[in-house]
Amino acid sequence: MKTITVSRAAAQVLLVAAFGVGIPLFHLGIPMLLACVGPRWGWSGSRPAPVNLSGTLAIVLGLCLLTWTAKTLLRESQNLPCRVRLGLRPAHLLQTGPYAWLRHPMYAAECCLWTGTIVLFGSPVVAIAFLCLFAFAAPCIVRREERALEEQFGEEYRSYHARVHTLGLPLFNRQERKC
Repeated sequence: MKTITVSRAAAQVLLVAAFGVGIPLFHLGIPMLLACVGPRWGWSGSRPAPVNLSGTLAIVLGLCLLTWTAKTLLRESQNLPCRVRLGLRPAHLLQTGPYAWLRHPMYAAECCLWTGTIVLFGSPVVAIAFLCLFAFAAPCIVRREERALEEQFGEEYRSYHARVHTLGLPLFNRQERKC
């Protein structure tokens, strides 16, 4: 596999594009499109019930967590060399900002966005899509990423892993299922 390197400034632009456009577009846009299919529980005509409106809190929480994560990554990107190798393995183990509280703050934010959309639109279709995506795919992805980080950072990562929660969800902490 060919390694791609870009300037630090280009990496920062890609980071802003991912967090400002890509992630919200995918993790809000797709659920909102799916919400157009099927029934809307709790809605009366074209209006959401008050309980549905509580979904906006989860959406706002998700957007705030994404923003905090992006700001942390941008701040830390100032310490990167002039040329940056793009890839899934970071140059150093980030343990500040939301990474001090959660090992996977982006996934936690995405869960908030999907959950908020489910509640806001009262959509069983979005709920099923969310369950498929996060109950089956995400645990495998998280485990694969964590194995790679342990290989790369060794004891530093094992110490971080012992100290910081995955997503605060027991589902992601089970070790017996191999992916």
